[in-house]
Amino acid sequence: MTVKIRTALLLLPLAGALACAPSVQMTGQWVDKENMGQGKYSSMFIAVMSQNLQVKQVFENDLAGEAERRGLKAVKSGDVFKPNFTSENAGSKEAVLNTVRELGLETIFTIALLDQETTNRYVPGTVMYSPAPYYGNYWGYHSYYYQTIYTPGYYTQDKTYFVEANLYDAKTEKLLWSVQSQIFNPGKVERVAEDFTAMLIEAAGKEGLLRKKK
Repeated sequence: MTVKIRTALLLLPLAGALACAPSVQMTGQWVDKENMGQGKYSSMFIAVMSQNLQVKQVFENDLAGEAERRGLKAVKSGDVFKPNFTSENAGSKEAVLNTVRELGLETIFTIALLDQETTNRYVPGTVMYSPAPYYGNYWGYHSYYYQTIYTPGYYTQDKTYFVEANLYDAKTEKLLWSVQSQIFNPGKVERVAEDFTAMLIEAAGKEGLLRKKK
């Protein structure tokens, strides 16, 4: 087997991995222009609205970590309420808000899955081909022809998750910032959470809603 063909074989798994790599993209946002640029908020209560406890924990941990790296105070809902915390079982609205305010937190940062979509996609087969040197004589051409590598095409499913993140003022309950995003072919939740939460905190900082990092 030639060096070029052997190299191509080694690259095939990498190409497949890259094709399935998760992608996080912000698709839209709304900002309260009255508060934009003031940078007066330095703390947040984080609530990921998911029944999947692993997803909830990983996303809350990563969002809190990103906030703390910016010098902000962050408290996760999983550290304050029961693991199955939802609007139905967390107690009254006043009880939840009072807890947040007693902790001295100025904002509430929520993340929720709005919708998901699955589509089928055909990935065409490939042929590894290299011209020239093997055409010099019949046997060289014959040998090359039977070493040409073909990978058959196949169908795969692409999954897109539509996620919304909202930032509220804990005192007034007023919506300060809302972001809509798409997560394409998520794969490992740890990798997606890291990319997604970093994007959120960075974007909130650019909008001037959070205190600047010292």
